[in-house]
Amino acid sequence: MTLGSRLGLVHEGTLRSHMVRRDGTRRDSLYYSVLADEWPSLRDRLLTRIAAKMAG
Repeated sequence: MTLGSRLGLVHEGTLRSHMVRRDGTRRDSLYYSVLADEWPSLRDRLLTRIAAKMAG
């Protein structure tokens, strides 16, 4: 499971071999989305995760 999925984002697609790095290798780019009506509950989950990390 990717970080985007764990955060509640929806994987929209992967652009394979999308960019060239400085060392000449190519990398993929993963695209995620969240809809406006999904954002309030996602924001609340993220804030809860942050608070738990800050608490120790």
